Amino acid sequence: MKKIAKYLFNRSLVFIDTLVSVLSVFLFSSFSLRKNLRFIPIKGVEKCLILTNGVSLKSVLDSGQINFFECDVFTVNLFYETKYFFDLRPTNHVITDNAFWEKTNDSRLLGIQERFKDQLLKVTWGLNLFVPFHGAKIIS
Repeated sequence: MKKIAKYLFNRSLVFIDTLVSVLSVFLFSSFSLRKNLRFIPIKGVEKCLILTNGVSLKSVLDSGQINFFECDVFTVNLFYETKYFFDLRPTNHVITDNAFWEKTNDSRLLGIQERFKDQLLKVTWGLNLFVPFHGAKIIS
């Protein structure tokens, strides 16, 4: 009987710790349920293409091996600085690098931020911009 009581006591402590952890995540995390957040519809195709910078990407793009009209195209971070950005006209761009919203005096990072804003103003098509929550406040 003593073993069972000890076992139940230990299990109840584990349950309480778990409950406290779950509640802490909900209460202290920085996610938001703002009304202006929305899901962005995709083309309804089964293919998704994520383009990042790199030498191998250049050879694939120059060869014309991929039909970009058959899939949702996502570009990432500094891809907007390539000559392909305005040729491909991606409908989705993902920003994951803190350099885009970090408050700094570093001239390199300030240059990235300024060039990004300039390039966004030149976009003439629908572009979904995906940014982490903590970066969205600063970019907008």
